[in-house]
Amino acid sequence: MLGLDNVDVEEGDVADLTGATPMIVSRASLDPVRLSPVVRNHLMPGGVAVAGGSWVSPPTEVPPGWEVKEIPPDSLDRSIWLLIMRA
Repeated sequence: MLGLDNVDVEEGDVADLTGATPMIVSRASLDPVRLSPVVRNHLMPGGVAVAGGSWVSPPTEVPPGWEVKEIPPDSLDRSIWLLIMRA
């Protein structure tokens, strides 16, 4: 859709990942607590994981290793909060 030549998108269940990858984007798969070990096992050093967040409000509990990033409404039609983990 974006025409990015340096990006390959693979759709699948994050729990079925094998090997290491520089980027993980997870939306509606595992809650952040259960997603954390999967990310740690499969994210390359220097990699980034993004977990889909909330359209309603920022998360009140953030698991260790994750940070909250607010995407402002000028990027989308309203604010959204994502969880980010960096390896």
